[in-house]
Amino acid sequence: MKIQNPSGYKKGIAKAIDSFPGVKRRQDILFQSPNAIVMEDFAHHPVAVHETIHAVKKRFHGYKIISLFEPRSATSHRNVFQKEYSYSFIGSDLTILTEIHNLKKVSKDIRLDVKKLVQKLLKNSKTIPVYAKDPKELLVKLEKMIPQFTGQKILILAMSNGSFGGIYPRLVELARKHV
Repeated sequence: MKIQNPSGYKKGIAKAIDSFPGVKRRQDILFQSPNAIVMEDFAHHPVAVHETIHAVKKRFHGYKIISLFEPRSATSHRNVFQKEYSYSFIGSDLTILTEIHNLKKVSKDIRLDVKKLVQKLLKNSKTIPVYAKDPKELLVKLEKMIPQFTGQKILILAMSNGSFGGIYPRLVELARKHV
């Protein structure tokens, strides 16, 4: 058996790191201008949501954070994390939560109560929490609320483990208008 030269490993590792494109759907910037950013992230677990918001707030200091969240995964649409989610959005200035994706497929007794979560966010954080029945309604509400951030830098952070109803192109349009 031949033993590899450690310096050979270093060269291979450096080459791999240089060519690594990064992970998809983790703080992916879809649009950026001097006053607006649209970012997509796969966060769906309460800890991932909290840490993503915290990291974005630290990285883009001075931006108003607008968090959009679609409970879609098996983790996020269950009430086992009801309490944890009520603290996950603390760093956001505005949080718009949609109802659970495929609501009828989730038994009522284990389902995350998104309307109750909005009420808890009012108590547990400084974020402005807003309920939307679906991604389409989220866009309508977001469009009405963005003007309150006129003259400020905004970062729209869309968190879902799915397609989020195909809202990403529309989010970019809204951000372009904010410029």
